[in-house]
Amino acid sequence: MKTLSLIIAIALLAGTANAQKQNCFPTIAHRVTSGDKLNLVLTDSSHVSGVVGMFNQELQTLTLTRLNSSESNDYNYSDIAEIRYQSARKVKLKWVILGLVGGATIGGVIGETKSNNQGAFSDLVTPIYAVMGGTLGLFSGITLPLIFPGHETIKCHH
Repeated sequence: MKTLSLIIAIALLAGTANAQKQNCFPTIAHRVTSGDKLNLVLTDSSHVSGVVGMFNQELQTLTLTRLNSSESNDYNYSDIAEIRYQSARKVKLKWVILGLVGGATIGGVIGETKSNNQGAFSDLVTPIYAVMGGTLGLFSGITLPLIFPGHETIKCHH
């Protein structure tokens, strides 16, 4: 029974590996559109930068127009080792939560240090500073990913 379980586990892992190999270009085709800038690392370790012209699933090619030139080249999927591209400008929940919690924590700590000298209102100072810090953190977590989009890399296994 253990041998059968081991064989099934190996078959599932092999199927997962094949799925990852096959999903490299459909993945990038959904994330990048014509006109977007890409950086390719080819299997011979050379680098190519350019603007996407077209993805051709049937011919297994990617058409790229080089930057600072009107020269277009087709690259076979099998010749591409890695694709780097600028990710979409969108709000990411992890940054919103990090900004909110981090801002509230820092604001609360600052409020706690200020509350010792406030007399009758000393109980309100810490929560007020925590809300102000959380609001600033929340705003930062929403706007910074929109201003500074990240870069993503997809490794293509052949």
